[in-house]
Amino acid sequence: MNLNPLRNEISTGPLIGCKWLGHWTPYAEAIAENYENWWPWFSTLTVNLGAPPDFFTQFTEMQKDDVLIFGAHAVLNDFPFYFLQITHEQTGIPWVAPNIVPFAPVTAYAGTNVAGPAKFPEAFFYPKNTRLRLDWSSIDPSAPNLDPCTFTFIGVQLTGPKGGRAPEEVTMPDGSITRVGSRIPLFLTIGAGQRSVGTQIFTFGNNSQAVQYMPGLDCDVEIHDASLNFFFGYQSFITNLRLKYVAMGIESGWTPSFSPFMSFYGRPGADYPNLPFCKPWTLPAAHRQQINMINPNDAAPLNNGLLTLRGVRKCFY
Repeated sequence: MNLNPLRNEISTGPLIGCKWLGHWTPYAEAIAENYENWWPWFSTLTVNLGAPPDFFTQFTEMQKDDVLIFGAHAVLNDFPFYFLQITHEQTGIPWVAPNIVPFAPVTAYAGTNVAGPAKFPEAFFYPKNTRLRLDWSSIDPSAPNLDPCTFTFIGVQLTGPKGGRAPEEVTMPDGSITRVGSRIPLFLTIGAGQRSVGTQIFTFGNNSQAVQYMPGLDCDVEIHDASLNFFFGYQSFITNLRLKYVAMGIESGWTPSFSPFMSFYGRPGADYPNLPFCKPWTLPAAHRQQINMINPNDAAPLNNGLLTLRGVRKCFY
């Protein structure tokens, strides 16, 4: 396997070649090398939550072959109101970290409409004969009746496992051994501002400051990028919002001063999350991220803003 990024040959033929380095993580490529064939794969589900608050659970179909899921796309009109938790049914491991907000906005998972697909921070190894559970929710009673959402997982189907079975461990480029299935996409979501008592609705008051904390987890977490979800009509106010991140228990913070929201998160809503951080940052087990936010706007408060850090669990299950 030649990993020289300066090669200019185009991989052709019946296989999806490993030379498409822009689309493959080292973990995904190490897994795929244990199979004879790699085929494009798409799995589409449709959900209609109707009038909020509403909840719905659905499952993917069991696959006859192993799959690597690289990302997702969603077709929907009401993207600020659709929230999602994904769990691998057989292991019970959720993608969204347990927190006061037990889900992530659909825009944290997927590019929407004409924005095109979005990649997950890490490919998910989806073993054959298993299912993913999707728990959908829309919790804001002020939202309108929602239009349906069509959600598509995008990945690669792996056929012809070498040795007759899926690998249990793979060797990473640095020589370390990683258990297959241990690098799981992770979404850390928190509300912007203060939560209304007894609800999942957040209000970020004008001319105010708020401090929120991400949950501490039982293993290290690689944080790759971030996603921002606000309701329609707030884009003109969001450009004024400021924040800084501090890793609790670690002396150095991410930002010595407050920076604009969109320098972290990109444009809110329909677009792909902001560019990946220059290098994934590892949050040690049991440590928490503090997010200090300032809303200097004189206008009305911003409601239901959700901030999501996207990364990878580094747990050895």
